[in-house]
Amino acid sequence: YENLGIIIDRGYFSRANIEMMDEKGIDFLLMMKGCKKLVSSMILEKRGTFETDRSCRISNSSIYGTTLKRPLFEGDTKERYLHLFYSPAKAAAERAELDRKIDMMAEELKKLENQKIVGELGKPYSDYFTCYYQDVGGPNKEKVFLFAEEKAEVIRKEHEVCGYFCLVSSKKMTAQ
Repeated sequence: YENLGIIIDRGYFSRANIEMMDEKGIDFLLMMKGCKKLVSSMILEKRGTFETDRSCRISNSSIYGTTLKRPLFEGDTKERYLHLFYSPAKAAAERAELDRKIDMMAEELKKLENQKIVGELGKPYSDYFTCYYQDVGGPNKEKVFLFAEEKAEVIRKEHEVCGYFCLVSSKKMTAQ
């Protein structure tokens, strides 16, 4: 095949895959999830600069986009075009889902108060809550779960990236 280009869904972003496509001369367009470190740093850098600018609006949609040119990873020598998009509808849905998930965990944690547990509560609770315990001791290292506090800063940061997504292209193109 000649002049091959592929569109890659989430989950295939890896340095090895990208280097292989470069080596074979394959152009690509791939999706990166908003929580990836690179995308999160781009969101924080560009947040508030394009989301309401009609010149950045993708035609016939409620999505806004902008393009940045930068390497994807350390040592990347190829020009990459990172297309950052924001959808107010996606932001509202993702934020509502995150809040629902945290509310459900808070309810579960409330039911555990003053209960004996073995060890400590792990993920996803530890992602969003600081949990407090009292050691009871014993051979099973039992503890009494006292209460949990939301990690407000963690939740705020997750709210900030709701509604964003990123496409990466190997060829120069605009977000439009």
